[in-house]
Amino acid sequence: MKLSLHLRDRKIWLPLAVTLGFFILTVILIFMQSGVVPPHPQDQSFAGTADLRIRRVDGSWVFHYPTLGYSGGITSSLIAGVYKLIIPTTPDTLNWHIRILGSFMWLGSSLMLILGFIPTLPVRLLATLLVATSGYQFIQPTSELFAGGLFSLFIFASAKRWPYWLTALFLAAFGLAKVEMVAAAIFSAFAWWIWEWKNKRSKPYLALFWTALWFGIFLFPGFVVSGADPASLSRSFFCFKLSYVDLFSRHQFSGPLTADEVISSHSFADQVMARRFPGAHSVLQVILGYPKLYAEYLFLSSVTSIPVVFDALKLMLIPMGLVLFRGRELKGLGLPLVLLIGTMLLTLAPALMLTVFRIRYFIKVWPMFSVLAAAGCDQLTWQSNRRGVAATLWICGLLTIAIQLYYFQDMWVNSHYR
Repeated sequence: MKLSLHLRDRKIWLPLAVTLGFFILTVILIFMQSGVVPPHPQDQSFAGTADLRIRRVDGSWVFHYPTLGYSGGITSSLIAGVYKLIIPTTPDTLNWHIRILGSFMWLGSSLMLILGFIPTLPVRLLATLLVATSGYQFIQPTSELFAGGLFSLFIFASAKRWPYWLTALFLAAFGLAKVEMVAAAIFSAFAWWIWEWKNKRSKPYLALFWTALWFGIFLFPGFVVSGADPASLSRSFFCFKLSYVDLFSRHQFSGPLTADEVISSHSFADQVMARRFPGAHSVLQVILGYPKLYAEYLFLSSVTSIPVVFDALKLMLIPMGLVLFRGRELKGLGLPLVLLIGTMLLTLAPALMLTVFRIRYFIKVWPMFSVLAAAGCDQLTWQSNRRGVAATLWICGLLTIAIQLYYFQDMWVNSHYR
């Protein structure tokens, strides 16, 4: 009995110790970089602009509630704003605080997934290293880490059948962490509701009710403070024009070539838009008014983005392929797999329409992706004694970890640009 209890403890404490060790390393490395929040147009600037103080200025009450159009969305900005209200920070240290908070949330929620979906210690350790060695915990903007942590919490809570109100809170918060997540959150709400209904859960409609209610609670102050358009979705055209210039500058026209030069020269991008797409002031107008030119852009952005998928997910694409192929044989992974694939499609496809993929677009799903790939392969191995599946998982997993360790410093140094 004592031996059994000891082994059970090891299954928890060893992955916890590895995660804690990498978190401490992450904190040390973050402290070695600047604690100043980078200014706009860097997306990390949301950490500095998030401000939930209610105060009087020149005799008037002032309150700035975040909107979806912010680089921090609503909930990421709320997290940063609440943190700043509770914990004393300075302009010279604020970025340390927010980045460490994001890393803690991302690594901690990933550990919950590992302990919740993977029963065996060796595979738990493999999945822990897949997450921790990725270097994704350094990524800026930290809103990507907040979104990833909230998505992991939603997956875990829905699988473990936590109360509807709490699970829906994680889902709504994920959907509003950045504007790109809204469609994925709506899809997840309906998939979750259908799953609950098919499995004859008690009051499955509460999945939709609580998700809609939390969406309303988070969005309502924006309507009050910012008026009838709290979404401020005009950033899509801003993103598109910079991406267009970056992709085509070497081939179509003279001008800035590097990403930094393009970002620092918005007037040049405006000139290009006026010349190539006269009269268009939104991405929809570009698509409808200039379909051939937009098709050329979409083709080039797709070709440029495909290698990034492999850079982000690496060899774990192979174990995930095995899991998806044998998905009907897996127990307890059906809903998480549906939510994962749906979220990937609904966040990456819209992004591809506006810009080129970057590694940071994948960090919200990387914990779930690696955990489900490992858990599915582990389950297939034990259920059907498929040693080839286990070998594939370990070969791909260990090679992925080796690749991630090789690029770990690069992820840390260039966290703004990945």
